[in-house]
Amino acid sequence: MLDVRARRRQSGQASIWAAGVLLVIAAYLILTFLPPWYKSWKAKNLMGEAVAGVTTDGLSEEALKTTIVGRLNKIGVDIAESDVELEINKETRFIKVNVDWKARVKYPFTKKYTTINFYLKVRRKSG
Repeated sequence: MLDVRARRRQSGQASIWAAGVLLVIAAYLILTFLPPWYKSWKAKNLMGEAVAGVTTDGLSEEALKTTIVGRLNKIGVDIAESDVELEINKETRFIKVNVDWKARVKYPFTKKYTTINFYLKVRRKSG
């Protein structure tokens, strides 16, 4: 019986403990870094929705910025109006929105943080 176990370990099979440790590490990385990426994807969709229904005729940049900041703050993307860049071209009827967002991620069991920089861009043609 001991001879069979010794042969298995020699043939390169990983132990259950090693697989468990790798599974815990993978779960930690997913739970730590996936939420900011999901928020950035959701934020880009919300920015597109905010721009999709507007026309360039009589469009107020401040009102559009306030709308975008309000929607993004609602989902947990902490930005200010100074982080939003708008470019409205009335001749080509394109509206471009750029948002610079920095997500802070805290490592568990430590007091260390890391920052992930997201640069979200949306470009839509108004109706």
